[in-house]
Amino acid sequence: MNRLFFVLVFCCGFSGVIGCSDSNPKKPEGFPTLYPVTLILTQEGKPLAETTVTLIAKNKSKWGSSGFSNTDGKVELKTNGFIGVPAGQFNIVVTKTISEGMPTTPDETGNPKTYTLIEKIYTDPNTSPLTLEVTSETKDVTLETGKAVKIRID
Repeated sequence: MNRLFFVLVFCCGFSGVIGCSDSNPKKPEGFPTLYPVTLILTQEGKPLAETTVTLIAKNKSKWGSSGFSNTDGKVELKTNGFIGVPAGQFNIVVTKTISEGMPTTPDETGNPKTYTLIEKIYTDPNTSPLTLEVTSETKDVTLETGKAVKIRID
């Protein structure tokens, strides 16, 4: 009986410690209200996977948002690790790169070549024509990233 009691007390105490972990991290002071926004990236009308999207606030806010597209081109945007985007106007930067020519064994030589798969206009916040205004009503937004390219960048 004592052994069963000890096991029960140990298990309940251990589960209490696990249950007390901070699964909802504290938001920084002054953190804005976030609105869930999903972007759908396309290139030549097709979903654009494995692509990084960065939203840069036009009002120079420190609360930028970003995300990474899945195989369907969908991007769940986050701000400081929290799902959602603060209200405001944003310039959008889209980047996707690949490297070719990587050595496969330690004794091989050769320099990898890096390419962007997005037209350069979309990779710079000063030239990107992509913008977004986020309000409490903003939900799913489709963004076209131009034609498919492969431009060496190194």
